[in-house]
Amino acid sequence: MHLIVLIGTPVQHVTVQLDTGSDELWVNPNCTKAADPEFCHGAGFYDPGASNSSSVVPSFNGFTIFYEIGSAVGDYYEDNVLIGGANLTHTQFGVATNSSIVDTGILGLSYGSGENINYNNVLDQLYDQSYITRRQFSVAAGSVDNESGDLLFSGLDVKKFAGTLQEVPLIFPGPDGHKTYWVNQTYLGVSSQTSCQSQELSRQEFSAIIDTGASFTILPEDVMKAALAYFPAAVFNENVGAWTIDCQYRDRDATLDFGFGDAIINVPFHELIWEREPNQCLLGLAEAMPGVSAIIGDNFMRAAYVVFDQEKRSVFMANYKDCGSEILASTEDLMLK
Repeated sequence: MHLIVLIGTPVQHVTVQLDTGSDELWVNPNCTKAADPEFCHGAGFYDPGASNSSSVVPSFNGFTIFYEIGSAVGDYYEDNVLIGGANLTHTQFGVATNSSIVDTGILGLSYGSGENINYNNVLDQLYDQSYITRRQFSVAAGSVDNESGDLLFSGLDVKKFAGTLQEVPLIFPGPDGHKTYWVNQTYLGVSSQTSCQSQELSRQEFSAIIDTGASFTILPEDVMKAALAYFPAAVFNENVGAWTIDCQYRDRDATLDFGFGDAIINVPFHELIWEREPNQCLLGLAEAMPGVSAIIGDNFMRAAYVVFDQEKRSVFMANYKDCGSEILASTEDLMLK
């Protein structure tokens, strides 16, 4: 999910990717090393020298960030950052001098000051400058067929989900010691929307991080094997490093069901399976390699409405459904199970 932030005076338009798996804002990827150089060049760049409110942050020795795929290094600057209707003054962020396999800047919305980093990130700034009353935000990424989703700070939209939001406690800190959105997944299954029948694939419990910055959902080895048993025609393509599958699966009226205690999210096959070329599709699932975390990725998020509540150390989940818009100030305004 991408959004535009305005940085500096006068403002400069920069596209960034929403990332719940990291905690910092940085911009200016190296497009010559991007996965999609054309998209990267069109995403906009920030020039500190063109802003009369920009200043370098000398007390920090720059930043280095590694992702599951990709990395970035650079220097810290301070400038005004306009996101939505909030003008965040004197906000620290990274300006990359080099990066790899990253198409845009990143807006990290994990835990910030005093938890993972020693300065205010964007969510901290929104709170400290009184634009929000609690460190909470909600994400409705929307279907892959839609061009945009919804990001709402310190509130939730009760017209963007079906049923009741279910609370899922965070594992805090996570297994890697990082304080972010780790949850315990308890179930994986398949449901047919035509026959109304369900099939259990796995009840193995495992910890996973909810990461909007990840395109694929990455599962532990045994759980991935259980999922592949339902897709026997899937073939691993060494050239692209992913499982390919006949595109007819994409059109099936079925869902892959992810369970987190009482919360069950039904992900339609067309959100999990993407057309790579005519008559060949990619299955948006992968097996976690040794030392790699399980990840609940962007394809899952397109079927879910998720409220990230740092103060409660919980996320709240329901199945995504677009029925208009009705915004409440926070999860405190709902009776939650």
